Amino acid sequence: MAQLLDKARRLLPAEVFQKLPLHEVFPSSQVLCYCYAEQRFHLRVMIWGLPMREGRLLINARSETAAEKPSFRDLQPCVVPACGYFEWSKEPHVKYYFSTEKPPVYLAALYGRFQDQLRLVILTEAASEPEIRIHDRQPILLDQAGASAFCRSGQIAAARQQSLQQRTMTRLE
Repeated sequence: MAQLLDKARRLLPAEVFQKLPLHEVFPSSQVLCYCYAEQRFHLRVMIWGLPMREGRLLINARSETAAEKPSFRDLQPCVVPACGYFEWSKEPHVKYYFSTEKPPVYLAALYGRFQDQLRLVILTEAASEPEIRIHDRQPILLDQAGASAFCRSGQIAAARQQSLQQRTMTRLE
């Protein structure tokens, strides 16, 4: 992850890099992403969440149906590098951190231009252990090879098949 941050520090304007949240990211935050265009990978800054009616944000997309939905049909694949992700349980104020044995991991996502901004949604799948105890959905997590393949092909079903299922869960107060 340190290499990614060093690269971002070198490539991005200082005022952009300084505004990036580096620990915990919330909907509407700017995030670092990789996308594939013009025969090469690009590091981009995008906003997490697609604008919807009444000022709401759509932050996740069900991977099983995203390709069929008009909202996502014209979006392109990208990945969000991360060390892990957070989920809130149904219990009030209990947060869990999920990670894998070998970070970084890459969250599969779709992006597009909305209101002259690059925006993305995270692709989710049915939860597995241990997350199923906390939430019924989880992000599709990819290793570097899976992330590269997804960005190049855009095949959501293939990304789901390559999703890393071994996750550790840490309860945070």
